[in-house]
Amino acid sequence: MGTYIIRRLIGSIVLLVIVSMITFGIFFIIPRLAGATAESLASRYVGRTANQAQVEEAAQRLGFNDPMYVQYGRWAKAIVATAHKILTIAFNVLRTGTPYHDLGHDYFDRLNPARATKKLVARLEALGHHVQLSPLARSNEKRQGLRNP
Repeated sequence: MGTYIIRRLIGSIVLLVIVSMITFGIFFIIPRLAGATAESLASRYVGRTANQAQVEEAAQRLGFNDPMYVQYGRWAKAIVATAHKILTIAFNVLRTGTPYHDLGHDYFDRLNPARATKKLVARLEALGHHVQLSPLARSNEKRQGLRNP
């Protein structure tokens, strides 16, 4: 019985990899075979009013200039991360028996504000800005939900 389950699990994983490769091929490889360049693929993301520099920057940021195996690895990693998130939510809903409620787009920022601040400062410095932080006097009042008159 144990070998049957293991064989089925291995078969399922192989099938998922094959389906993911086919899906990746449809969305990323076939357009390249049809003559699409990295810039033409990126122009679909930035819109029609973007200039050439914006299109090239988007192509670089989205990784369209990277080798195909790197693009597939990045894409597969995103699929696995999304599946993990969905399975975690489903597990917790089934375990607790409570309906799902979204924690909000800023949940992780509220969970660890120091880490969020550090990431934002690093991002601004990477863009060439000098950042100097000082805490607001009213920040504690806002966290407690008090209104300022």
